[in-house]
Amino acid sequence: MASIHDALGRLWNAPDEVRMLQQDGRWFTWGEMRGLVETLDRELTAAGAGPGARVAVVLENRMESVAALITLLRSDRILVTLSPLQPADRLAADLNAAAPGFLLASRDFLDDTAFGATATQSGATVLAVDGSDVAVFAKATIEPRTGDPGVLIEMLTSGTTGPAKRIPLRRKQMEASLSAALAINPLAAEVHAALARLALQRYDLDAAKRSIERALEIRP
Repeated sequence: MASIHDALGRLWNAPDEVRMLQQDGRWFTWGEMRGLVETLDRELTAAGAGPGARVAVVLENRMESVAALITLLRSDRILVTLSPLQPADRLAADLNAAAPGFLLASRDFLDDTAFGATATQSGATVLAVDGSDVAVFAKATIEPRTGDPGVLIEMLTSGTTGPAKRIPLRRKQMEASLSAALAINPLAAEVHAALARLALQRYDLDAAKRSIERALEIRP
């Protein structure tokens, strides 16, 4: 069965110059992403977030959220999802109910009176993450509760049939899904590698076509 650790670990072999994510018209490279991932990991470790630590992330549609996901999924920490689509008071209530030991969010969210005050009073270690800057917004005032290390993600249900509930997604479940996807399309990694070489080295179209055909073992 494919390991999430191994799958994400392959990213560390990618060239720094490769474009990874576009936001508001700007491309972020893998080198920039990796730098933020390593900074987040270092700051969480320094704050005491070891294996089984429950780390909440306000998942805004931005590069920093992707870096936070990679940081947590490749470690033995637990991702506790918080939706930024909720009103600030409801988001604050969700934070209180989840009671994570650590919180990652943008300074814009933390500067909001309702949510920022709740985050500060929650007792969690709060880190403001903006671009490559990771700063302590609030220090822990309570001992964080360690979660089940077999859990990868704690997320809310949709709430369409009743009050939303926070449910655990176990690492083995996610790795089984990853393995199933790879079994359906085992050559996906080779195709993506060929496309990465195209982006990095600016192959001409014929060379790119030959690379992809070799990856898929297609013969004209």
